[in-house]
Amino acid sequence: SVDLRVARSWPISISGTITGIPDGEGRREAAVALVARRGLRAPIAYTLAGQEGAYTFANVPPGDYTVIAWWPFQG
Repeated sequence: SVDLRVARSWPISISGTITGIPDGEGRREAAVALVARRGLRAPIAYTLAGQEGAYTFANVPPGDYTVIAWWPFQG
């Protein structure tokens, strides 16, 4: 997981790359969640990292967040 703070007054995008997804073990997609660090701590968004591990969350409001990823993803 990665902790971060979005401090702008307008929505922004958060993107990154998940590493460590093994080759040759079925689907290579990882599930990624953006979780508020304060209050309810419920995920505010989910996405899948592609085969190369890239992910993006668009229109993220200001706040403190943790990005959490897991593999294998069953879906």
